[in-house]
Amino acid sequence: TVLHAQINHLKLRELIDSMTLLDTFARKDKRRKYSHRKALPPLLKKGRRVFTRSIDKRNEPSTSSLAMIPYSNSNEDDQFSSSLENDEKVEIDNDTMEAMKIEFEGLTPHPQSEYNIAMMLKNNNSVTTMYLAAIRKREREGSLTREFDSLSIDNYEKQMNPLKHAMNRLSKQTGSLERMVNTWEELVPILETVLVLPVPTTSPCSPPPSSTPVRSKAMKSWRRYLDKLQLRFPFENWRQVPSPSPPRQLLPTPVPVPVPAPKPPTNEAAINRIDAQIKETEARRQKKQVLMDETLRQVELLRAQQKAAPRPLSEAERRKVQAALNGVGPGYEVLAKGDGGDVVTRDSLQKLQPRTWLNDEVIHYFFMTLAKRDEAAKRKRRCHFFKSFFVTKLLDEGGYNYRNVRRWSKRVPGKDVFELDKIFFPVNLGNMHWCLAAIFMQEKKIQYYDSMGGAGKYYIDSLFEYLKDEMKDKKKIDGHWDDWNLVTCTPETPQQMNGFDCGVFTCMFADYLSQGKELTFTQDDVTPFREKIALSILNGKAVD
Repeated sequence: TVLHAQINHLKLRELIDSMTLLDTFARKDKRRKYSHRKALPPLLKKGRRVFTRSIDKRNEPSTSSLAMIPYSNSNEDDQFSSSLENDEKVEIDNDTMEAMKIEFEGLTPHPQSEYNIAMMLKNNNSVTTMYLAAIRKREREGSLTREFDSLSIDNYEKQMNPLKHAMNRLSKQTGSLERMVNTWEELVPILETVLVLPVPTTSPCSPPPSSTPVRSKAMKSWRRYLDKLQLRFPFENWRQVPSPSPPRQLLPTPVPVPVPAPKPPTNEAAINRIDAQIKETEARRQKKQVLMDETLRQVELLRAQQKAAPRPLSEAERRKVQAALNGVGPGYEVLAKGDGGDVVTRDSLQKLQPRTWLNDEVIHYFFMTLAKRDEAAKRKRRCHFFKSFFVTKLLDEGGYNYRNVRRWSKRVPGKDVFELDKIFFPVNLGNMHWCLAAIFMQEKKIQYYDSMGGAGKYYIDSLFEYLKDEMKDKKKIDGHWDDWNLVTCTPETPQQMNGFDCGVFTCMFADYLSQGKELTFTQDDVTPFREKIALSILNGKAVD
């Protein structure tokens, strides 16, 4: 409803403006008579009187958002545009181009499409008025005896038609809806396609150049025209646009300094309560994550144990093992004999029964079976398994002595310990406990494995010195030892839960490490391991 009322108001104002011009023309031209007053309906007469009384107030800044907005009728434009024979460029003067520039800069927001700009310039009262003034100026320069007030409505429409037709052609060009214009400099080349633009001047509505001879009567008529133009369209309102906001001014308004908004009052108790809830939630989440990680670790460990567990013995293998472990016979009877003179008697083999300590005879012979398995694998780099006597000789009477083991390296494959992959040393601690020390030559690491958690730093340091002396004795060089890593027994090393399974754990350390497996066995796997060791000794080769 408000929109329709505003449009009707525009139509009424446009008609009243035309009637005001007619009234002025009729008083000056006595030869022509107009009967428009009799034809006006009462509503328009009332509106004309109200409009006439409010003319004197137009110099005040207008607060209406509808000021200076013309009404456009496309049917009327098509009627006049059809009268043109061709699409020639329309010539405008500096004042009209300046009015176009002011109205374009008043558009918001930027950029605007060519179609919107053409429609705005076509229906703008300021541009229309300045174009009409330019036409009258050219007529006065050609015939100075004619007066300004002799202009009729028919001549007005006929003279304004070329500019509207040019704007119509501009709006109907291909792509006018898609092409966007942001500045006046971008708009000028587009207007030149339908208009003949002059060299712009500094001020709108400037008087004719001083070089043109102007009579005093013509100058008075020109000034009278400017006064009437100022009365109808105050220049200070030219920058107004159809917007609910207040009218824009020519000078830019100063940018207000942003004032920081006051902080809302905070409730310290509520904030502390929320922080406590967040911390409690985070603690529960971390605890849940730890439990989940531990569960996953246990699952992975169980899977590794199942994968690395020894295969169950067949019925024939089980009978063979039970006959050797539980059979009756002399204790000195030899049940296994190796190529190097190593033997295992019945008494030694029966130490593989549960809850029994292993002696060096069983451990040495099992290490020999591991060496045979490694030899059969035909790896590029071999593993070597020393007997427990090596560490005993190296640490003779509690002190390091390289000379005691200087010739032992001749027994290794290739007769060069530095070309091996791994070297294993069973360590006997006071004839009461078995451990294992291993040298990983390619990884440059020496590590100690103790099923009861002993560090073993003394033994790995002694083996490190042995490597240095071996390098000097065999290679005649000092070598580079800074990147070697000496590792004591770690918490991940499997631990025994009694005092008599250390020898079994030592054999399993060597068995798993020589095959590159992780140490995933536990105390529950000891009994199957004892049977596996016994079967390996009886067969003369380690069982996978």
